[in-house]
Amino acid sequence: MTKLYSYLQLALRSLFRRNRNNTVKIISLGCGLAVGLILITKVLYEQSFDKFYPEADRIYMVYENIRFSNEGADKTIENSGVPGGVCGGMREEITGIESITMSTGLLSDFNIFTQDKKRVKIGVAILADSCFFDVVPRPMIAGDYKSTLGKAWNAIVSKSVADKIGGDVVGQQIEVDEYGFRITIGGVFEDLPKNSGYDYDVIISAETMEKIWGWDPRSNWLGNDRYRVLFKPIKGVDIKDIAAQMPALQEKHIPSAKLKGMGVEFKFSFEKFADHYSSREDVKRMNLLLTFLAIAMIAAAVLNYVLIALSSMVIRSKEMAIYKCYGAKNLNIRMLIFTETSLHLLLSLILAACLILLFQNTVEDLLAAPLSSLFMAKSIVVLFGICVVILVVASYLPSRMFSGIPVISVFRNFAGESKHRWKLVLLFLQFTGAVFLLSLLVIVGKQYSTMINNNPGYDLQNIVYFTLPADSNKETRQAVLDHLASLPEVESVTTSQEALITSDRSGNNVSLPGSSESLFNFRDLYYMDENFLPTFGIKIIDGSNFSKESQKEEMLVSRSFAERLTQLTGWTDGVIGKRITVTEHGDVTISGIYENIRIGSIGEEETRPTAMFYNPNPNRVVSVRLNEINNATMQKVSKTIEEVLPNREIHVLIYEDMMIDTYQPALRFRNSVMIGSIITFIILLIGLIGYLRNEILRRSSEIAVRKINGAEVRDILSLFIRDILYIALPASVVGVIVAYFIAGKWMENFSVKTPLSWWIFAGCIIGTLVVIVSVIIINCLRISRQNPVDTLKQE
Repeated sequence: MTKLYSYLQLALRSLFRRNRNNTVKIISLGCGLAVGLILITKVLYEQSFDKFYPEADRIYMVYENIRFSNEGADKTIENSGVPGGVCGGMREEITGIESITMSTGLLSDFNIFTQDKKRVKIGVAILADSCFFDVVPRPMIAGDYKSTLGKAWNAIVSKSVADKIGGDVVGQQIEVDEYGFRITIGGVFEDLPKNSGYDYDVIISAETMEKIWGWDPRSNWLGNDRYRVLFKPIKGVDIKDIAAQMPALQEKHIPSAKLKGMGVEFKFSFEKFADHYSSREDVKRMNLLLTFLAIAMIAAAVLNYVLIALSSMVIRSKEMAIYKCYGAKNLNIRMLIFTETSLHLLLSLILAACLILLFQNTVEDLLAAPLSSLFMAKSIVVLFGICVVILVVASYLPSRMFSGIPVISVFRNFAGESKHRWKLVLLFLQFTGAVFLLSLLVIVGKQYSTMINNNPGYDLQNIVYFTLPADSNKETRQAVLDHLASLPEVESVTTSQEALITSDRSGNNVSLPGSSESLFNFRDLYYMDENFLPTFGIKIIDGSNFSKESQKEEMLVSRSFAERLTQLTGWTDGVIGKRITVTEHGDVTISGIYENIRIGSIGEEETRPTAMFYNPNPNRVVSVRLNEINNATMQKVSKTIEEVLPNREIHVLIYEDMMIDTYQPALRFRNSVMIGSIITFIILLIGLIGYLRNEILRRSSEIAVRKINGAEVRDILSLFIRDILYIALPASVVGVIVAYFIAGKWMENFSVKTPLSWWIFAGCIIGTLVVIVSVIIINCLRISRQNPVDTLKQE
C-alpha cells in the first residue's frame, strides 16, 4: 500500500512538470474517448432492442415468406406482417403454444379530445387483442388490460398519455380526432423503454376493428398482410415442433396449389422477437460501421498518447536513470509508468464525460437516443472492459521502453535510436486512420448529397400536403379543395389515397382477363384524381392522363410496368387500351404510361413497377403546389383549411422536408464521421507536433553540423519532410484502400450510389499530405534558421 502511495505521489508530481506534454496527452485522449465510447454505447443500445421483456428469448414473431418465380427470376419477400386469420388459426389448431396475440398499427401523430374538450397529441395507436400483454407484458398502473381489450371501443393508454389527459383517466371517454369515434379508457400501463422496436402509446381493442372498417380481418388468410403475430411456446416445447405443424395449417386455409400455379409460393416462418430489429441488414451494417469508426477513433487517441509518451524519452531519460541509481528495478519503473497512465486515463475519462454532458443535445441528436438510455448495465461493463484494454495498451510500450533506459544516461544524453522505429510505426498508424476517416467523410458527404438531390421522377419543390379526417364526407373534402384552389398563392391542388413517397405498402397481382395465372406483382399507388400527375410534374410518355371523363376502371402504369407486361404477354402493339385483371380492382383498362418514379427513399426504394387508378371523388391526402413556401403561405393554407374544418387540427407538411427526413440515419452517420474526422485530425496534428519537437531536440547537434557544412534552410526542412513522407505516403494509400471497402459496404444500403472516383481518394491523400508538410515547415523553421554555434554551446 505504501509503494502504491509512493507511485501515486510521483505520478501527481509528474503531472505538472514542464515539457512532459501531459495536458496535450490528456486532452487528445479525452476527446478520442468521448466520441469512441459514445459510438460503442450506441451500437450496444441498438443491440438491446426488445430484449427488455421478461423471458424475451421465448417470444417469437410470425413471418410470411413469399417467393415469386414467374417474373424471369426467383424473388423472395420476407414480411413481418401476416394476414389476420393466422393468429386465430394458430391458437386453435397448433399445439405447444402458451399464448399468442395479434396487433396492427392504426394511427400515428394524431389528436384526441378528452371529456372536457382538451386536445392531446398522441404518438402511436395500435389495435391488439386481449392476449397482447400475455406475450409482451408491461406493468399495469391502473385498470385491467384483459377485460378492457376484450370489448369493442375500449383502450388502455401509457402513463405519459394519462399524464397529458390528467386526473383519473380510467373510465374516461376520449374522442379520436382522425376517425371521429369515442373509446373508453380501461387501464394505464408503464411507458415503453426507448429501446423498443414496436412503439405504441394507446392500445385499442381488436374487437373494434370490425366497427371501424366494416369487416373483421381475423377470418382472412390471404392478402391484407399487415398484422403482427407474436407468441410464446409452452416451456420445454421446441420451436421446430411448432414450425412443423404450420404447413398443414397453411394447406387447410390457403390455396397453396392455386398460388403455385400462378408462380407464387407461400410459407410461414418464425424468428425471435428480440432479434427482429437487430437482425435487419441495414441495422447490422450500420452497427458494423459504427464499431469500426469507434475502434478507429479510440485507436487514434491511444496511439497518439503512446507516441507522445515515447517522444518524451529524450527528456526523461536522465530521470529514469537516476531512479535506477537509487535502486529502482525495471518493475518499479514499469509500475511508475503504469500509475501515470492510469492517472492520465482517469482524467481523460472525466474530460470525456464533461464533453459528453456539455454537448448532450448534439450527442442525443447524433445518436437518435436519449443519453440516459445509452448507459445500460451491459454498456457500463463493456466500457469498463474497453478502458482496461486501453490502460494496458497505453502503458505497456512506454513502460517497457522507459525501463530499458541504461543508467549511463545520467552522464550523457540518451539518443534512443532504437526507440525511433516505434514512433514511426505509431505515426504510420495515425496517418492511416486520418486519411481513412477523411476519405470516408468525403464519400459519405457525397452520397448524402446524391440522395437528397437525386431526381425521383417527380418534382417536390413548393408542394405541401395534409391528410383530411377519415370521417370527412365528399362535400367537405371538395369544399377544402375549392377554397384552396381559389388562393392566388396556389398553383394546383390534387388528392390521392396516400402520400406519394410512402414505401411500406403491399401490392397487387396482374393477370389477363379469364386467366388464373398471375403475371407479376406491382406496387399499387391506388387512387388519385386528374390533377395528380401535372401537380407533381410526372410525365406521360404514352397514352393520356386521367381526365374528368375518366372512369374508375381506368389505370395508369409506369414504364417498367408496361415493359414487364409486354415481355410476359408478347404484345407487339403496346399496352395502351388493353384490358387486364388486377386483384382488388377487377378488370381495368390501361389508358396511359408515365415515366418510372421512385417510391420510398434511396435506402428503402420500392423495386416493383407501379400503377395508379382513377377516383373522381376527393381522396384523403391533399397535395398543394404553391408559388413558394414561406411562413405566410403556410399560414394561409392552414387558415383556409380551418375555415372549412373548424376545431380539427390538420398538420400541413412540406414534401421536401419529408423526403429529407427519410435520410436522417445517413445524415447522422455523416455527422458521426465528420466529428470523428475532425477529432482524429486534431489528434494527428498534436502527435505530429510532439514527435517533431522531440526529433528536433534529438537531432539538434546533427542539424547544427549540417548547417556548418553549408546546409540551407530548405535542406534542413527537406530532411524532416522526406523522413515523414516516407511514412505518410504508404499510410495514406492504406487509409484510402480501407475507406474504399468500408464506404462500399455502407453504400450497399442505397439503390443510387455516388461513384467512387479515383480523384476522391487522390484529393484526400494530397490534402492530408499538404497539412502534414505545412505542420512540418511551421515547426521546423525555427531550428533551421537558428545559429548552429548557439545550438552546439547548449550541447
